Amino acid sequence: MSPTKSLPINAATAADADRVYGLEPVLETGHDARFSQVQKFVSIACPYCGGGYDSAVDLTQGTQEYIEDCQVCCRSIELSIEVVNGVVKAVCERRIDGA
Repeated sequence: MSPTKSLPINAATAADADRVYGLEPVLETGHDARFSQVQKFVSIACPYCGGGYDSAVDLTQGTQEYIEDCQVCCRSIELSIEVVNGVVKAVCERRIDGA
């Protein structure tokens, strides 16, 4: 059995841990400044159950409409996201059943 590697006392960053253990770095878009201009998380309120959750929006696509399942109750929601010049201006959630 080979000895386990341990982090050096001064290994203070995740990058140091990745290097020591030979791991691929994890890409966390919510904390990476390179992605702050192309992606934004918006708050969604489910029109069925009233539950709230955050959903990622691709700002490069402009105004968009699509269907997404609620992360709380799993029912399908029609989302309209108004994006102007890379800024989310409005979010509209609608039930698909028309009620």
